[in-house]
Amino acid sequence: MGTIVQGKIADPRVGDVYDDMAEVVLSRGGEVLILDNEDMPTESDIAAVYRY
Repeated sequence: MGTIVQGKIADPRVGDVYDDMAEVVLSRGGEVLILDNEDMPTESDIAAVYRY
């Protein structure tokens, strides 16, 4: 695996980690929801529910 480092999104060599994670979830049959800040179950920018 790689390392996540912060960069400027305007730099074409920099990827969007949220987009990358969403692509992996969708490719494996998962569901991605985009919520308004007030509807988030946490105070962070991202949340996940893992089910097997």
